Amino acid sequence: MGDLFPLDVERLREEPGKKLTDRMEKRSNSDSRFLQCVQSISRKAIEQSGLGHALHVIPKRLLDPVFAWAWARSPDSLGKDDLKPAWAFLLGAQAFRYISIFGATFERLAFEMAAEAGARGEAFPLEDIVAECRERWPGLRQGRRRVASLGNGRDAYAKACMRSLVHDNGELFLRIVQDVPFELPENFELHIEHLYPQDRVKDLKWKGQHDEFPRRRRHDEAYGIWRTGNLCMLKGSLNQAAGKDWPDEKLEFYEQHLEVEKDLFLSAREQALLADACRKLRQTEFEDAVRVPNGIAPFKKYVQARELRIFRKIKSRFARALTFAAPGNETE
Repeated sequence: MGDLFPLDVERLREEPGKKLTDRMEKRSNSDSRFLQCVQSISRKAIEQSGLGHALHVIPKRLLDPVFAWAWARSPDSLGKDDLKPAWAFLLGAQAFRYISIFGATFERLAFEMAAEAGARGEAFPLEDIVAECRERWPGLRQGRRRVASLGNGRDAYAKACMRSLVHDNGELFLRIVQDVPFELPENFELHIEHLYPQDRVKDLKWKGQHDEFPRRRRHDEAYGIWRTGNLCMLKGSLNQAAGKDWPDEKLEFYEQHLEVEKDLFLSAREQALLADACRKLRQTEFEDAVRVPNGIAPFKKYVQARELRIFRKIKSRFARALTFAAPGNETE
């Protein structure tokens, strides 16, 4: 994607161009107020936003409206509460794919509205930006693409929407709920770990309840292995060391060796469901037609419960980020 405001090279010629380049050089000096503003807000994003390592997967251009607003407001005067809507903007715009769906038009809109709000001494205009997007793109749709909805209420459809949002933002949300810090120790590689290992998908194969299948195949719910509910962020060497171990064996190993990942975001109930699934899937004395569905039932509950808990954690920390969701009137 090109610059928000493409610069015609012809404008850099002669006297008008010299004035422009001089101003750009002045802004880029290490002691310029502009760079000091960028450094100040960047430092506060790392130290205060609660996004931590997730800042590495949020596009840097989403920070431009935050910088524009902070520049007008004077960054040194901005406290934690002042900046909360700005951090929610970063997370919400990324999680709901506003740049991917609405492109540079959204970037310009957010930048201009943020800069204008800052010039008026107002709070970061998160809700105003979303309201303008809803007016410009009714239903938050453009072409065949639409911003994700969270449904209405607490029905099954709404929960499915919440889980879908978590799954679509696995790397982003896991970094947040696991409190992975922005800066990792030297030579620390962060990997995505499948708590129930991919290599054990073979244990989820069967011929079906009525043997209508000519050969064994994966149970329909085996896809849960690749859902965010079965993932965590983990040090690469630990991931490789645990390998194909069963989840209960992995967790015991991790507890002895965890460094940065002090919390894999697994509740006692989720661990119990995962252990129950493993126990039942290990019961080779039963035929697959019994063993697999017995083990799949608690495995599915574990994946779904963890995804919903991840959603609730994100909501508790960044409730205003969910403002970016599309209106949800569906109940199917």
